[in-house]
Amino acid sequence: MNMADRIQYLRKSKGISQGELADKVGVSRQAVSKWESEQSTPDLEKIIIMSDFFGVTTDYILKGIEPVADKEQKNKELTSKVLYISSTAFVAIGLFCAFGNWYAEQTMEAV
Repeated sequence: MNMADRIQYLRKSKGISQGELADKVGVSRQAVSKWESEQSTPDLEKIIIMSDFFGVTTDYILKGIEPVADKEQKNKELTSKVLYISSTAFVAIGLFCAFGNWYAEQTMEAV
């Protein structure tokens, strides 16, 4: 993915038009169109504004390098979700076993 594709991807993921991005950055809609079609590249000042607006680093816009902290954060989120699901499953299994033992005792007493 090149810089033009990344700008277009970020814009579309934010759900805004080329005109809206142009207003945020302070350029014309045609300038954004040229950036996305690789006819020109944005100035460094405009890249910094876009990085702040989209919440990404300038390295991501320029080179496609995602920060390591984001990758680590995603891994931590995935790990926490897996642990949450597995602990919930263990609690459910424990309750099921406890109920089974209680039911077995109740039926033995009834006999």
